[in-house]
Amino acid sequence: MKTTTEKNRQIRVHVNIKQKGTYLLSLRYGNGSGPINTENKCAIRTLLDGSHKLGTLVMPQRGKDGWSN
Repeated sequence: MKTTTEKNRQIRVHVNIKQKGTYLLSLRYGNGSGPINTENKCAIRTLLDGSHKLGTLVMPQRGKDGWSN
């Protein structure tokens, strides 16, 4: 899903957690804003549980057509 400052600014993913605990979030992203050594063009997203901030995702640019696993 493509996100920009104008398109898909918020993504909602509903999950059903049956037991309290610590969980790992795994994701893949593409940020083709140029090579990593050409300025800071990180994509920064906030992870929320309702209105409670859980953390911040920082996704550096990976170069054209670059993916991070």
